[in-house]
Amino acid sequence: MLAAFAIAAAIANAEDTPPPPGTNASLYTVRGTTSWNISIDASGHVVKAEPRGELFGPVREPLAREIARWQFMPGKIDGHDAPTETYATIGLTIDKKAPNEFHLRIDEVRVGPRLDKAVPPKYPKKAVVWLEQGLVLLRIDYDADGHYVSASQVKDSPKVDSLLVESALEAVTQWTFDPEIVGGRAIAGAVVVPICYSVKKSKGRKLPAPDCVWTPPGGLPSRLPIGESETPAARLVTNVIGREL
Repeated sequence: MLAAFAIAAAIANAEDTPPPPGTNASLYTVRGTTSWNISIDASGHVVKAEPRGELFGPVREPLAREIARWQFMPGKIDGHDAPTETYATIGLTIDKKAPNEFHLRIDEVRVGPRLDKAVPPKYPKKAVVWLEQGLVLLRIDYDADGHYVSASQVKDSPKVDSLLVESALEAVTQWTFDPEIVGGRAIAGAVVVPICYSVKKSKGRKLPAPDCVWTPPGGLPSRLPIGESETPAARLVTNVIGREL
């Protein structure tokens, strides 16, 4: 079995996630990500925040209240702060303590453009035979329409076979983005994206997972397979990492 991933799916319904075997169904932990559309005024205050996709009430409601209190640095037009439309991808830990009791913790927040379409990279056959695994970090530039412009391997990336790098570079040529909008104008930009290649099994034998921990620009080590904007129009000012809801 093979796996090559780039972007995590949003949390659709944590109640549908089964608890680990041998544990009480009313006491378990779920980790994942959820993406939000966020509208910011020229002062950096949140005026509207909506999740993308379904998000059940015990997660959506407290998270919406939390996001409404966040302060941002909005984008600029001609050197002046302007209303900004951006996207936030939030890494969460959800602890289900009882049938109707959930505790949330914010683990990571990424602000910037949203990945609109991601064509999964193909695992090169030779790389599978040779059991080549690892993390490919790519910098992807996109235009104001969200279309791919160019991509390159990030300098000082983890050492990985060139077949995996070539596969990732080919896949991202077909990716598209929803760019941030500042003062009514869509903004071109660049993102750094992690793509982890993992051969799960070989001849029925389970293989050790590759180390796909990466450190976003200016961030902390992360296992989340979500990209980081190198040129975000909006920036989150409020320190929310580790906050419990």
